[in-house]
Amino acid sequence: MALCRRESGGDPSALADKVSKLSCLKNNAPAYAIGLFQISVFPWADRCTGGSVRRDPVSCKYVMTGSGFSDTSSYQGSCTPRTAPGRSCAVVDQAAFVRCQQQYFDPTTNVKKMLSMSRNGADWTHWNPLPTACR
Repeated sequence: MALCRRESGGDPSALADKVSKLSCLKNNAPAYAIGLFQISVFPWADRCTGGSVRRDPVSCKYVMTGSGFSDTSSYQGSCTPRTAPGRSCAVVDQAAFVRCQQQYFDPTTNVKKMLSMSRNGADWTHWNPLPTACR
């Protein structure tokens, strides 16, 4: 599938900071993605088994549990969307971070999540630019 090749080069252990350089850990990108279909788990901590996420209405930061991440972004004025550039993150729980990575390094789990997110291939809005060649 063209999307898989574009996102990870077909490498199930691909990490965003190595594949596309788009990582909240390294260069203030809006996400941290894992595996074949580069499933973003920052700031979507709820995509990790046992993870949850909520937005603090005062600080505008994402309060995440279970993924190992902390939102270290600084906000000026109104809260920015999840996908806004300038986000930053830090690993605050190495064990949870590794568990989340391992979850999506598994090709079967990664493909199942891609199918769920894309509504079985009907909606590719989670991947940008959209993989029109795959439709």
